[in-house]
Amino acid sequence: MRLLGLFGLFAACYRPDLTGEVACEITCVAACPGDLVCRGGLCEPRDGSCARDSGVTFDGLEPDAPGPMTLCTMPTTLLADQELAGVTGEWFVAAVSPASYAVKFRLAVGEAGQVIGVIEGTRGAITGPYTTVIADDTSVSHRAPRLARDGVELFVRSESSDVAITRFSRTAGTDTWSVLSKLTLNGLSPALTTVDDPSVPTQTTPRRMVLSRVSGFVELEEEVPTIWKVIRTQNATSYQSPASIAVSFAGQASLTADGRRLIFRGRAANEPLNGAWYLERASLDVPFVDPARKLPASNSVAHPFLSTDCKQLFYDEPSSSQIRRVSYP
Repeated sequence: MRLLGLFGLFAACYRPDLTGEVACEITCVAACPGDLVCRGGLCEPRDGSCARDSGVTFDGLEPDAPGPMTLCTMPTTLLADQELAGVTGEWFVAAVSPASYAVKFRLAVGEAGQVIGVIEGTRGAITGPYTTVIADDTSVSHRAPRLARDGVELFVRSESSDVAITRFSRTAGTDTWSVLSKLTLNGLSPALTTVDDPSVPTQTTPRRMVLSRVSGFVELEEEVPTIWKVIRTQNATSYQSPASIAVSFAGQASLTADGRRLIFRGRAANEPLNGAWYLERASLDVPFVDPARKLPASNSVAHPFLSTDCKQLFYDEPSSSQIRRVSYP
């Protein structure tokens, strides 16, 4: 069924799910129907599961909201911990899917010989080649890139006369990124600083995100793609492991796709290296609680990111600046 229609201020599309495939590709101008969000000129489910189907036109019907997410099993056994061949940098995040995309941050030398920050991305093989998404200029620096799990949305800490979280959007199937806007963070206090790190958004409805701060983290909920509100502040200096050993909270936190686990950089009082640790909670309505459990990894961990299926952990090893991938059963 392909019927032409008009919905508000946008031209869009919808194809009922007649084959078990998630519906549909929808082009948008200013807004999207129902529980869809506008990303890169397309109306898509918040969980990024939209199947690409160019040319279908919105028929005035709103798609069903995404169903409940399955809580994946957290790993306890390491299969492999290996460097990604030739990939250096930090803040690595990958959308691991058939239409994969990855981003990372590195320091480079600018045209005038100055050190600048560069955010790079790659489409296809996560080992590259990488191309520049955005680089520092004389007025603004960009840090801490966080790629949404659908691979077409990027959140970056932008530093100029003030500090903001800036949202970028990629045209699907290309390497072209557009700067959309700075996020409005309602209820955030004090204001953002250069040590506040954004996280990868969840795939819940509405989406959640955390900001790692000096005192702990702030949980945000999406109102619209450019407006998020504070729903919880959780101060954190340390948590207890199952063996009642203090685990320091070192930030660099992010939520798993379902929002039920918080992955963060931490160190147990009896261990010499930083690791990837996680906390759990019973639902999105409550804070994260002890115990803090450790994800298996072989080296000192910085900027950990756990894949949606909990089968792969990516991190950068500070002493070598190498990006590593851990595989789990």
